[in-house]
Amino acid sequence: MHAQRHAWVRAAAACGAVLGLAGCSAPATQEAPATFTQRAALPSCGAVELGQGESVDASAWDCLDAAALHDGAELVVTGPTTEGDPITTYYRVGPDIDGLELFRDATADRFGAEGWSHQLCPGTATAATPLDCTEV
Repeated sequence: MHAQRHAWVRAAAACGAVLGLAGCSAPATQEAPATFTQRAALPSCGAVELGQGESVDASAWDCLDAAALHDGAELVVTGPTTEGDPITTYYRVGPDIDGLELFRDATADRFGAEGWSHQLCPGTATAATPLDCTEV
């Protein structure tokens, strides 16, 4: 057991050295921006957890599309990166939203663009196909 612990410590130290040389870091701990935490509450179209290669069911998109003309709604979709890190996207529609609003939480993505993004997609006709998105 003692030898195993030393092997693990050596491996962890080597990994740390490699990450330092590569410019990589641990997953971000960036907190959600105020635009997300202070967003208006909307009715839910659910929360979807996707596996590798899976896609959102059409009924979830239909829920958002129907809600866009009324009280609005939010759909939360979490899917893995190629490496398996979770990315969560919050799709939002409503009377005070021009088209589709997206919040993307990539703080757990160890190999890509970590952090949060916020986009508005005014050209969107259906939530399943965001169009004309720009960073807010």
